[in-house]
Amino acid sequence: MKPYQKYIYWILLVVFIFTSGLLSIENFQDDEELCDSNIGYCLNDSNFSNIKEDNIILTEDERKNLLDKLKKKPKTDWRDKSSCFSVPDGKETSIKTKEECKKNHGFWDKPCKNDFDCPYYARNKNTPTLKERGGCRAGKCEFPVNMKRIGYTKFLPEEEYIPYCDKCDLIPDYDGDKIGPCCSKQKEILSSIGLNSPNYFY
Repeated sequence: MKPYQKYIYWILLVVFIFTSGLLSIENFQDDEELCDSNIGYCLNDSNFSNIKEDNIILTEDERKNLLDKLKKKPKTDWRDKSSCFSVPDGKETSIKTKEECKKNHGFWDKPCKNDFDCPYYARNKNTPTLKERGGCRAGKCEFPVNMKRIGYTKFLPEEEYIPYCDKCDLIPDYDGDKIGPCCSKQKEILSSIGLNSPNYFY
């Protein structure tokens, strides 16, 4: 065997070893993206700190055992974290407590987890497609046009931000556009204009 062939042999052997189940934790100690799929996650866990310090190379069985333990660890949900949002710009602040947020006239809020966390979900009962509106989208509630959402599920209650409805022209003697701030008037005379609810517009 020629000298350069020996080097190639050893390089291939090392590559084979690392890809066939022997895994050094050191390779993952700074990569948080790998947490859910491999043992890099354990580096932040005191139960496995000795592995990090000793830079142990695990066998396939040891690696699987660690992964099994990690899968049983409770996962944190980003939607459980509340934040303080300022008024009127609605931006997240650095305030960390609900009490302090209230003192500063902010909104203490956390992401919605399902549609029923949202105050305007399914409030338009006029057609099947509209019944699905107003729900939770990526942690934030959908609101009718003209409303100003603050944070994730809250909204400003001021008169200038009341919801807009469609079919305002069904209201007798209504002086305004077809889409506008007529929801409260629609609600007063639903049966006479053939609606099941105010026709909230999204």
